[in-house]
Amino acid sequence: MKTIIIHSAPRSGSTIFCKLLEQKKGYVVMPETYLPGALLSENFVLSVESIESCMPDGFPISSQEIFDYIVQRNDKFAAFIGLMELKYQPDVLVLKSTRIVSPLLNYKQSNINIEYFWINRNPINIFESMSRVSFGEKNHNPFRFAVWYSSYIAVSQIGKYLTIAYANSKHFIEKLPEGNQLKKSFSSDYHSKQSWHKNLRNKFVDNDLEKIKQVSKSNKIIILTSIFLLKRFSKMLLKLRKYYDKKLIEKINNGKI
Repeated sequence: MKTIIIHSAPRSGSTIFCKLLEQKKGYVVMPETYLPGALLSENFVLSVESIESCMPDGFPISSQEIFDYIVQRNDKFAAFIGLMELKYQPDVLVLKSTRIVSPLLNYKQSNINIEYFWINRNPINIFESMSRVSFGEKNHNPFRFAVWYSSYIAVSQIGKYLTIAYANSKHFIEKLPEGNQLKKSFSSDYHSKQSWHKNLRNKFVDNDLEKIKQVSKSNKIIILTSIFLLKRFSKMLLKLRKYYDKKLIEKINNGKI
């Protein structure tokens, strides 16, 4: 079995990417979960409650079952993936995690066939999307958005990620090898119930060039200029991303997600 873990900054098109993957034979796609990154973080405190905090309502395996399966194992990350292989026998298991990303930089276990995909989208389009659906309202400030976005890019540039341009998603997926039969997937069932994904189509439509016109010229200048200037501070931005990840894991440990 191969495992693919999909990362990106939020609002980069990772959900439609997963919907396209679901249509390929042999692929089992899970709802987005924070657990892969949490399991590799030294700050994560393993319990049924902390696992529950990582999981969306539509995840098909209960937090208790996951805990019981992985608690006594040394490599809990590998055990989590192994549990899904045991239950669903996918040719390719797909996990999506767009929040806790920095802990996965340190995972070097060689006995898991794993690939990391990074979905890269024009930051102006991410800003437009976040503003339109009222996602991450603090980042509606263009400079704060540029810092937040650049912290994700700092991770993607040092990780072993295969970077995929959002606009090239459909073409890229068409080239991926298939298995023998269409497997049950779980991502669409979950995302179809979310207010910001309700109207998501089953086919890929790239209208980013049109949407980019909705962002004011002044905001575009602030965002692009800030991102350009922030490139020289990649080490600081990586530390910032790790800090954000650590704070989110602390919330998970306390069941406050």
